[in-house]
Amino acid sequence: MKAFELKKSIEELLDQHANGRYNVVTPQNRKSDAESIFQKPQVTVYYAEGNFDKSKSSVNSPYHHDPSFNIHILAGAKVKINLAVLNNPAAAPEQLAEALNSAGNASMEVDAKIDDLLSALYDIIMRPQNRNLGTDYNTNRWVSKISKRSPEPIGAIITGVATITLSAQCVEEVSGEEGTPGNTIDTVVEFRDDSKQGAKT
Repeated sequence: MKAFELKKSIEELLDQHANGRYNVVTPQNRKSDAESIFQKPQVTVYYAEGNFDKSKSSVNSPYHHDPSFNIHILAGAKVKINLAVLNNPAAAPEQLAEALNSAGNASMEVDAKIDDLLSALYDIIMRPQNRNLGTDYNTNRWVSKISKRSPEPIGAIITGVATITLSAQCVEEVSGEEGTPGNTIDTVVEFRDDSKQGAKT
């Protein structure tokens, strides 16, 4: 479908303009190292839903498709707490407060990362020269919503997430292509008198 080709175009567009600020996660470019989110936020594009306007479509194709994409952002930071102070029963209240304050600093760091990235991604998507989102047709793209959750602590890690909802348009053609069946393997399971089981193909 054209909508999934459009999704790939969005991924490529965002990757071309990353300039080291974030990593675009795709099936071909997956970061298996959990440490990567502390270095650069991760951006992932998902096809969320699509509407097909019958009044703008032909009965027998092409069909007008209004897809919606969620651009998901994930950022993280490590909490730097002075454990020596926390584990010291003789530590003064002021020392404990200063040590615990670092968790709040990490939350603000993640929140700032998310804000900076939201601004950058919105700018990339809505630039006039990117109105086609990397395609050769007018996608009529529009950022309809931005949502963000407050940073959440997970042990010594603070994570933050946000989502940009991007709507667009494309035209779907029906090819009439028939699928080709795959190879089949017949398997016979034999039950012997001695209760042992064997299989042959």
